[in-house]
Amino acid sequence: GSIIDWENDEVTHEFDSSSYVVIHVPESGMLEHEITKLDIDPKQIENLKITGYIGEDDIRYLHTAMEKTIRAINIRDVHMDNDRLPYEGFKRMDNLRHIILPKSLKTIGGKCFKDLRLISPIIIPEGVTYIEGWAFFDCDAEIVMPHTLEHIGALGFKSNKLRGELILTDNLKIIEGGAFNDASGLYGTFYM
Repeated sequence: GSIIDWENDEVTHEFDSSSYVVIHVPESGMLEHEITKLDIDPKQIENLKITGYIGEDDIRYLHTAMEKTIRAINIRDVHMDNDRLPYEGFKRMDNLRHIILPKSLKTIGGKCFKDLRLISPIIIPEGVTYIEGWAFFDCDAEIVMPHTLEHIGALGFKSNKLRGELILTDNLKIIEGGAFNDASGLYGTFYM
């Protein structure tokens, strides 16, 4: 199936290497506990949909348990601690190709997508106001920007491999140094 089917499908299929696993995390910090209850080797999970609540410890667990094997992460229906993806959130996830971000997200942490090579677009949800420094540094992906950005950190989009339309509105108050260095694949207009 497609990523759309995967995003909209609510059914958890019996596990095999080509399926995806759906995990509900009732409170931040419990992702490892919930995966352990399934009696599946986390290194066998390639496609993961998480619902509920997660935080920095849960993202750290994703790195420890499946950093080199995870291919797709859907966290659309997750509530992140402080509505923020943490610093270096998905950095070093070498096989990650698809990610769906939380719809309640407000901040993308520094180096969150550094060096990633994604197949499907990163859709930054409406409501995101702050993209911290180095967030998309050397990221190879198409990005879809929200209209709600207020602050872009230093070197936030520094990558000659990023593609997509920049939507910069009068909400944007701060663009730090080098925010768009080498970003020749981004195009667009500043709306005032």
